[in-house]
Amino acid sequence: MNKLTLRKDNRRIKSLDEVIAFEKEARITFPQNLREFIVAYEGSQLKEKYFRRGDILHEIHKVLYLRESDLGGASVEAILKGHRYYKEEGFVPFGVDSGGWDYNVSIKPETYGQIWVDQFDNGEDNPWEFVCNSLEELVDGLSEEE
Repeated sequence: MNKLTLRKDNRRIKSLDEVIAFEKEARITFPQNLREFIVAYEGSQLKEKYFRRGDILHEIHKVLYLRESDLGGASVEAILKGHRYYKEEGFVPFGVDSGGWDYNVSIKPETYGQIWVDQFDNGEDNPWEFVCNSLEELVDGLSEEE
């Protein structure tokens, strides 16, 4: 997986142990590559933020914070609560675009590791759109330019 450039480093977590502790509290298991991604980029804005799949341009405006905080900022924890409330389980959010749509790694057996975006306000019955086959494919395909 390519190393990304941080435009703004706002990381609050410092270790993989913090991610694993969160997983236990949230009763969820992240793929190992997502754990490492969160440790490296949590809460940050990336210089390389655009991913193109055919005619569709995706934007990872910001990597989510792991936990909710009084300091603010969208978080994995808050979005997971929303997914559970709306019975949209099986996805682990890791980033958002500038409009607030969340990008997720699937932990469902049939789509495990794939990247999906939750376009929750697009008016469709199924707001989930496939982005790519893996976090590695997404990261390796990110660029600075649209």
